[in-house]
Amino acid sequence: MPKRDLVAAAQVALQSRRFKVASQLPLAQVLVDELSAYRIRISEDRHDSFANDACRQPHDDLVLAAALATYIADRRIGGKMTWGGIQQPIPPPDLAEI
Repeated sequence: MPKRDLVAAAQVALQSRRFKVASQLPLAQVLVDELSAYRIRISEDRHDSFANDACRQPHDDLVLAAALATYIADRRIGGKMTWGGIQQPIPPPDLAEI
């Protein structure tokens, strides 16, 4: 999975206000800090890189986890997940385990 696809899904969700960080989450402020420090850089030879500004925030684990969840949620259609055009059924979550 290209990181650019994950980050793009999160970017669109943030810009359209579909992605919100609940203040009650134990790591909410850490996620906000990581999101604030996250940068997309494009070099002169058009190579893109995705990472946090190491001086401001050395980690980006929560950004990528949230981006992955957003990417997957965006592709969930009628109880099915699309992966490159192939649909696979997704079992409903067991709410007792959550």
